[in-house]
Amino acid sequence: MRREHRGPSWPLWHIYGTATGSWSGLGQAASPVANSSACCRTSSTACSARVSTPEVTALDVATDPDLAGGIDNSATVIIELAENDAFDATTLASLTTRFPAASGRRVGYVLEHFTDHADLATLHEAVADRSSSPSRLDPTRPAAGPVDERWNLYLNRGPEPEA
Repeated sequence: MRREHRGPSWPLWHIYGTATGSWSGLGQAASPVANSSACCRTSSTACSARVSTPEVTALDVATDPDLAGGIDNSATVIIELAENDAFDATTLASLTTRFPAASGRRVGYVLEHFTDHADLATLHEAVADRSSSPSRLDPTRPAAGPVDERWNLYLNRGPEPEA
């Protein structure tokens, strides 16, 4: 039986293993770093779960904005994660090799245009030479519109974050 609870925009059954009846960890199935040291394991008397870092979560929602409810919510999540004291742009840059180039570009664009992060040089270097063709800011829309030269993104839709 599939147990489902709709929270802000994600179904709980994504993280509750229905076959085993155990928690499998938010994003574990989708994230390319779920089983690596970029995620950590936390335990309680009731269960054990893998939890994501702010940097991995930012890259996850940039890879698949539908995880956050679309590009606007994805940008909002990235902005709020960047406000966390634990958020580290150097760690973010090192993790981009495990994600599509477009993910790092989207995160960099959002951080540059909607936050006060000034330390984006490492992130830019990590994604700049990965692909010569521009990526789409909103992956659900066609590759059209002006190109942001710094992040090599088609600005096919401007995100409207709530933050």
